[in-house]
Amino acid sequence: MSNTTEATQHAWIDWDLDGVLEETARYADRVADLVLRAAGREDDPVPGLDWTVRQLTIHLGAAAAGYVQYFDGADEIGYDIRDLTASNEKFMTAYGDHGLERAAADIRDGHRHMVDVGRTLAPLAPLGWHAGPTPVAAVLGIALNELLLHGLDLSRALDERWEITSDAARHGLRSALALAPVVVNRDRAARVPMSYRLHVPGVVTSEWHFDTAGLRVAPAGTTRRVSCSTRVDPRAMILVAYGRSTALRATARGRALAWGRKPWAALNLASYLNVS
Repeated sequence: MSNTTEATQHAWIDWDLDGVLEETARYADRVADLVLRAAGREDDPVPGLDWTVRQLTIHLGAAAAGYVQYFDGADEIGYDIRDLTASNEKFMTAYGDHGLERAAADIRDGHRHMVDVGRTLAPLAPLGWHAGPTPVAAVLGIALNELLLHGLDLSRALDERWEITSDAARHGLRSALALAPVVVNRDRAARVPMSYRLHVPGVVTSEWHFDTAGLRVAPAGTTRRVSCSTRVDPRAMILVAYGRSTALRATARGRALAWGRKPWAALNLASYLNVS
């Protein structure tokens, strides 16, 4: 699949624009509040990341500022999704360290602006994004994922509790149906071709086909046979997809089940994606 995503290709996804708008606004406020509570711990390490608390808050503020540019009509902002590390460093440097209060305000205000603009658009309205024209509902879902996962990262650094609700996870996973081909690990897909049928309660069932062409995501039933079928709890799925947990742990806790010709392949699904 090309790196240019046409919004109209994703009409089969069960978008819920009102729902993702509500969850984005709610989690933006939660993350902003969490950032403010990090005062005095800016130099603490963030478990699982190569960042300090200060660097993570800068990333969150810079990301919010970048998304605002897209929602204000920018076609591209110089972010190369093929090189996440370099792009993040570039945007964090440009944004700078203005302190926790500024970062929290930008997170809160930036996402409120996105939500306000999003309310005027249809779910499939194309919006500029790193990978080309993308449905507004998908861009909001990716922004929500940033809040969900980095909120978890920051809460772990601060020894606080963080809850990702099933509804929020479902909205984030819908965006993955549209945008996962952009972050596919092409080398692995070419070396180890595999096909999956993914069942996540509350999200339309989909098929994921990894091969030398990269990744194609399609509605279930596109092909008669897949290598592996797997059913995963939405919260477990988002944690596994973004490397905050493992498929083995989800399976051991009864939150994932696999069957088919190669059920063991379910343990490796996340390895086909370059996300963090």
